[in-house]
Amino acid sequence: MRSIRLLLAVVVVAAACDSTQTDPSSGSATTAAATTTTAAATTTVDPEQACRDVADRLAGLLGDVLDELDELDAATFSDRTTWPEDLLELETVGVELDRESARLGCDPGALQAEALSTIAGREPRSLLSRWLLQLLLGDSP
Repeated sequence: MRSIRLLLAVVVVAAACDSTQTDPSSGSATTAAATTTTAAATTTVDPEQACRDVADRLAGLLGDVLDELDELDAATFSDRTTWPEDLLELETVGVELDRESARLGCDPGALQAEALSTIAGREPRSLLSRWLLQLLLGDSP
């Protein structure tokens, strides 16, 4: 159940980080994950470390979502067309992390547990971000 909540929170609430860049020649986005994929093809990668790195990036993503929600009022949150671009872009990062973790064969439960333990001590300022954190952690709001 917790993994479903985490996936829904990342997919529904979020969108990209600074590691996403647009390739002007193709109009497509390239990410740090793509760079990692290229490097992984030419070097030996410790799968456990690679999965820990994904968990760290997932924790950072969740922290970014909480920070963005701290800045939104309820009216803005209720109309996705008014969301800041940074918040919308976090969704893309969540999808990329999901793909990368699947490619690496990471255990989704372990990734989520590690990421959630990293953000568990946060104290969000807004009601929205507090609610999301409680939902992610399985606490009653």
